[in-house]
Amino acid sequence: EAAGGPSVASQWYGYYTVLSSANDVLKAINRGTCFDTNCTTNNTLTSRNKAIAKMLQGMAYAGIALVYDQGFSVDSTGNPSALAFSPRAEVRDSALAKFNQAFTEAGLKTWATPTEWMGVGAGTVYTNVQIQQLIRTMQAELLAMFPRDIGENTAVATSNWGQVAT
Repeated sequence: EAAGGPSVASQWYGYYTVLSSANDVLKAINRGTCFDTNCTTNNTLTSRNKAIAKMLQGMAYAGIALVYDQGFSVDSTGNPSALAFSPRAEVRDSALAKFNQAFTEAGLKTWATPTEWMGVGAGTVYTNVQIQQLIRTMQAELLAMFPRDIGENTAVATSNWGQVAT
């Protein structure tokens, strides 16, 4: 922080704020919250929101795994009162698993994001196929950026790059 970078604490809490919000959306969906007019006839928006929430879980875990030596792997199904630190490799693996779940969910329906979803300036719409491409890009980046030493680099080299490339 003395060099002018972001503080350790602000990144930590930022990642867990995103994770907590994504978990809340998924808990609500699992309890029956529907984002469509009538989920008995159409659940496209609910499926979209589930895919985006899972992607955000993966993004939060990825950030934690890249920045910290350990972190908490708690999702919408876990018990937050039983938290224990996990090594960064396990947090990375949680990120990859969430990205895979998000990729699958994003492929179930055809949808697009609203124009105001993707940040400053708005106006850009992303389809479910583009979100799937983004998810695969984030997986590749996580694998490429993760190694801190030769042992971790060797482990990445034996990872399933074919799946990420696809």
